[in-house]
Amino acid sequence: MINKNIEDRAKIAMLSEDIPKLYINGFITFFSQADMGLVLEQNDKPTAIINMSYTLAKTLVEKLGNTIRDFEGKTGNIIMTTEYIAHKMKQELSDEPNKL
Repeated sequence: MINKNIEDRAKIAMLSEDIPKLYINGFITFFSQADMGLVLEQNDKPTAIINMSYTLAKTLVEKLGNTIRDFEGKTGNIIMTTEYIAHKMKQELSDEPNKL
């Protein structure tokens, strides 16, 4: 169960008109000696950059993974990664000439 304080903070942030809301369907990761970041993209166009410490990045990865696993467990719906989808689509296209 999500901590009530975290739920409240998320709800306040989502309802705030002062906080930008972004939709992304792609990203690029980058790193330096001191930190790392994400270039957030929508339709292959950069929309924002997020810089963070390695500690926060690793925590984010764990939290996102836990959230996805929780969603998949509750819904029975396994979320495909973009890499998996791209592989399957490429595989389908390469098989297409052989179809009658």
